[in-house]
Amino acid sequence: SLAPLLEGNSDPKVAEHMERFNRNLYQMHRMLCNMSDVIQYADGVSKYMVCQNIVSLAEAIFQKVQALATHCGLKLEYSVPDENILCTIDEQLLERGILNMISNAIKFSEKGGTIHASLFLRAKTAYISVIDHSPGIPAPLMGSVFHRYRRQPGLEDGRYGLGLGLTLVRSAAIVHGGTVLIDRPNQAGTRITISIPIRQGDALLRSDRVTIDYAGGWDHALLELSDVLPANLYQMKN
Repeated sequence: SLAPLLEGNSDPKVAEHMERFNRNLYQMHRMLCNMSDVIQYADGVSKYMVCQNIVSLAEAIFQKVQALATHCGLKLEYSVPDENILCTIDEQLLERGILNMISNAIKFSEKGGTIHASLFLRAKTAYISVIDHSPGIPAPLMGSVFHRYRRQPGLEDGRYGLGLGLTLVRSAAIVHGGTVLIDRPNQAGTRITISIPIRQGDALLRSDRVTIDYAGGWDHALLELSDVLPANLYQMKN
């Protein structure tokens, strides 16, 4: 209903309001998806496991976020192996886990900083790691970061959401038979790492046509990073 008002309207204030409106829609959509899916994956099982190359998946995510991070005044550096790694995964859930790890890194990093993301293989386990150079998670909060709907320190700090982002990261790790670890490398910043045991023989056979897009066709990166990206990336598209 509002879209026709933009046609021929050169007032930058109108465009700015629409950009913020669109970003708010993405944020609400993300919140609803997260609220639904933390329950869906609570039992640690996914119905959408397929065997695919996780190197190409991670590299595509890192490349896209690398471009988006510049709009936040940050630099993202990443590394992935040269060889393919075939593994049974839930592609969308793993993608969301990675994006939420990066979203947290962006939230708590100062402008001009660098975020490091990597995928590496050790023995029969793949590791996906994101490191920021923030002050780090306060020690009193470390025991509750994976608690659903636990918001600390409180509403006064807009960087802390509903406690769903890291819950999804943990769900992504559990569904893939792995774990998630948060630590402070060299006592600087925060490192979040999820492990994924390499499994190739237990994927469900399915057609790509029956894949359900949890985002309803909305851009996944813009959706999962809507709490940290500037509003001008959410312009009205004709």
